[in-house]
Amino acid sequence: MTDADFDPIPADGLLVALAEVARHKDGFELGITVNVPGATVTGVMIGPRAWLRILGASGEGGAHEFLNSLAGGMNQILESAGREVTTQFLHLRDAQYVSGGHFTPTNAGLLWRGRLGEITGFSIGTLTPAG
Repeated sequence: MTDADFDPIPADGLLVALAEVARHKDGFELGITVNVPGATVTGVMIGPRAWLRILGASGEGGAHEFLNSLAGGMNQILESAGREVTTQFLHLRDAQYVSGGHFTPTNAGLLWRGRLGEITGFSIGTLTPAG
């Protein structure tokens, strides 16, 4: 076997295009549900800058200071990279894991970041608990 035998399956082109729009268009939001190995995740797709803004505002005490600093540093990297870097991740807010009709967490959700090449399928729209 060679290294080529272990190359990941390329990410879905349509999903990459949606993630590119989210990355370059401020305010872009799209409800989406994705399948990754072992999980289904539903939430609202946002761009990495919006995701980092939310991350930077989260946490308490020292964790808040650290996350805010981390988000600021990552935003600087994104700004300097511009369009030269390919989009490799999908960013969701209000994300929930779905399994057997159960949603975790049960509240509004959390921030989620996943590698586009690991997503095996997706649907436009978010899932909601029955009831």
